[in-house]
Amino acid sequence: MMNAMATTDNFNGKWALVTGASAGIGMALARELARHGAKLILTARRGDRLEALAAELRGKGTEVRILTADLNDPAAPQQLFDAIGGLKLDVDILVNNAGLGQFGAFASSPIAQELSQIRVNCEATVHLTRLFIPRMVERRRGWVLIVASVASFQPVPYISTYSATKPLTVSSPWE
Repeated sequence: MMNAMATTDNFNGKWALVTGASAGIGMALARELARHGAKLILTARRGDRLEALAAELRGKGTEVRILTADLNDPAAPQQLFDAIGGLKLDVDILVNNAGLGQFGAFASSPIAQELSQIRVNCEATVHLTRLFIPRMVERRRGWVLIVASVASFQPVPYISTYSATKPLTVSSPWE
């Protein structure tokens, strides 16, 4: 039986894909993974910010690849998966961090923005996880982190779609 609990020692030398790595929690998670010896594949919409983070991390000895992508595009998860395959890299750590929200009354908000939240916060997360899990199961090694929000536990005025699309869950790819 595989021990699903990881320690930071397990990350040394492993490839981690971090979505939404250009700012905030994604950037902080990338730095933390690098500090524990992970090699990084950084992705986000803003390539200039990814380049700056990559330069910082490379300066500290971390091996980094950058793949600019907009997870609002339904084709982006497959394109990322294919690009990583083309680099001949195995993702051992998948950090589904990318997300977006919108503040405003649901009844008057643009439907395109509401649907965009669902595509990025839910669809892209499920799609990426489904693409990378089979190889993790095959190797009997891997970790998936889905960054969620406590907003999913309570009604929060003016961010209803965000709250609905960032639930906290814990599961194992081995189930």
